[in-house]
This record gives sequence, C-alpha cells and structure tokens, in this order.
Amino acid sequence: MKQHIMIVVVSAMLLSALTNGRTQAAVVLFSGTGSGSTLRDNYSGTVGARITPTNSILVTQLGYWDQDGLGLATNHQVGIWTDTGGSPLGSVTVQTNSTLIGVYRYALLTTPITLTNGVTYRIGAEVMDTSGDAWLEKSAGDYTVGAPVIINQRAYSGSGAGFAFPVNAAAGVGLAYIAPNFISEVLVPEPSALLLCGVGGMLAWWRRKQTGR
Repeated sequence: MKQHIMIVVVSAMLLSALTNGRTQAAVVLFSGTGSGSTLRDNYSGTVGARITPTNSILVTQLGYWDQDGLGLATNHQVGIWTDTGGSPLGSVTVQTNSTLIGVYRYALLTTPITLTNGVTYRIGAEVMDTSGDAWLEKSAGDYTVGAPVIINQRAYSGSGAGFAFPVNAAAGVGLAYIAPNFISEVLVPEPSALLLCGVGGMLAWWRRKQTGR
C-alpha cells in the first residue's frame, strides 16, 4: 500500500514539473478599445506603441484593426522591433480578408517572437492617408490590455516613411495608437533542475528504506 502511495506521489510531482513548463492560454495585446478616442485616417507611415512585457510572452500572430469587421480596404504590414530599432524581429502582411478575431484581422508569424519580461519593444502597423482603414488615437486607460504588457507611449515613424521602425515616441505615458495588435502566449518557466533533483533524491531514499527492511 505504501509502495503504491509513493509511486502515485512521485508520478504526480514529475507530471506537474513537466506540464507546467510551456505556455498558458493565448492572450491579445489590446482586448478592448474603450469609448473616448480620436478616429484617424490622415497619416502615412507606421504607428503603434512602445511596450514592455511584465512576463515573458510568445507572439504568434500580428493584426490590424478592422473598424466594422467587413474587411480592410488595403493590405497592411505589421511588425515588432526592439526599442533601439533595426530590422523588425518579425513582421506580417495583414490582407484585406485575413482571419477576423474580434475586431482585428490577423496573420501568422512565420517564426513566433519571444518578448522578454522587462525589455521594451515597439509594435507598429503601416497606415496610409485616406486609405479607408481608420485607426485609433487613444488616451491612457481608455483601452483594455489583455496581455501582461505595460503600454509606455505612442510610437510612430516619420510621415511618408511607409512600413518602417516607429522611431518617434509621443509624450504622455500610456497613450497608444491602436492600429496594430498581437496574439501571444504567456511563457511559464520550465521545471527547475532543483525540483527534478529533489524528486530523484526522494526516490533514492525510498528505495534504500525498502531494501533495508
């Protein structure tokens, strides 16, 4: 009886250690757009936000806001960069009829992007003046963040830059240009070596006890 109990306990600990290591359910960056905002369709360039994860996350899809859910007027590139610029860590082209989830159309990243806890990044979407695909200029707190991420500031490229690193950061903590979005999974730390060693030590102790009878 005691042998069976020990086997069950150790098996449960090992199963917990091995299954608690991957990811949690998918979450989005902007899960709600609030009520008070400025609707814009009067700029050409890349707009978005500076963001800092409070937990490491794995971004799997990037999206663009579809105001009425009836399809975009044109395709939009969306990407994520480090806070210092350079080439995007990953980017997609959201097409006019890409998959609609909520009020965003999404495209899968070829390679998911890991955003590290405490590191600042920039997310941006290409917008075109009078394209017919509006986007939102939001005040701090007038949107809902679904992912474990802090919205630092609005970010944008130079006018006419097309799809480019959003080098400028507008004054005002928590402000955001809501055109881009992402779907991500929260990364959970892998089981520690200490836990696995502890389980191994428990098994060794139990076996010695059994053979010493």
